[in-house]
Parts: sequence; structure tokens; C-alpha cells
Amino acid sequence: MGSIKYPKLASLSRKIWQWCESKNIWVFASYINSKDNFLADRESRTQSTETEWELNNQDYNTVVYHFGQPEVDLFASKINAKCRDYISWHRDPDSMAVDAFTVSWSCFFFYAFPPFSLILRTINKIITDEARGILIVPKWTSQPWYPLLSKILVDRTNPSTGRFPYVDGRDCLRKA
Repeated sequence: MGSIKYPKLASLSRKIWQWCESKNIWVFASYINSKDNFLADRESRTQSTETEWELNNQDYNTVVYHFGQPEVDLFASKINAKCRDYISWHRDPDSMAVDAFTVSWSCFFFYAFPPFSLILRTINKIITDEARGILIVPKWTSQPWYPLLSKILVDRTNPSTGRFPYVDGRDCLRKA
């Protein structure tokens, strides 16, 4: 008798299947080779330069001085990596892994400057992995992820007082 590798996904699949049955909807899965499925795969195959942003080196060094030297840059490329070890979004022969969400973050002190669209997922991964590191995100109190972020912070900067190491966002970001 086999076992289920991902019980949560199996449970979710079962619920979807049962819902479809109750609505008399037929569901089936089939494999389609990527080269034959180029329209659906197109966006995942493009590399956007809009993801190549980084904290400038002076401000990065200020953050590291205050919080400590991270071991791994979770959202980097060869162009903008802040640590010797980094995890890239796409295949990269120099990265230690591809896709930061596929590895455990609990075994190292990380540096993460995620794309805005991945901030909530990043916070959830920090919680799930009980990870520690440096997370660079905007003080965006209207975002749904902000209360969750506030609960997990160990130390924070205070923009209203300018307490070290807060820096003005317009000056500390640059396109890689």
C-alpha cells in the first residue's frame, strides 16, 4: 500500500473532486508537453527586468551592520546577489538553488528582498519554517500582509523617528 507524499494537497484535491461531483462536473488531468503548451507557459518563460531591483550597497551594508551578516540571499540573481550564496528564480549555474520557496529557510540566517507580489508568501514561509533573517519590505500599512508582518518582527526600523538604519526608499533602491 502506498503513502501520500502531500496529505494537505491530497485533502484539497479530494474536496475539489467532491465539489465537482456534487455539481455534476467532470474533471480530468492530462500531460501537455511545454513546447505544445506555449501560450499557457509563455508568461512563466519570460524574464522580466522589473524583478531585478536591489538595495544599494551602502544601505545594504548599514542594514547588515545593524542586524548581522546573512548567509543566503533568497531572491537574487547573479546580477544583484548580496550574499555569496543565493537562490535564483530561474536556472543559474552559480546559485545554490532555484526558487526559494522550495527549500527550508530554517537552517540559515537569510536576506530577503522579495518582489512585492511575493511579500505575503514570503512572510508565510518565514512563519512555516520558523526562519530568522533580514526581510526588506515597504512600510505599507494598508496591505493585507502588514498585520502578519508586525506579529513576527523581532526588530524594526521606525520611519517616523528616522531611527537607524531607516533609509529613504527612493534613495536606497536601484535597478540592477
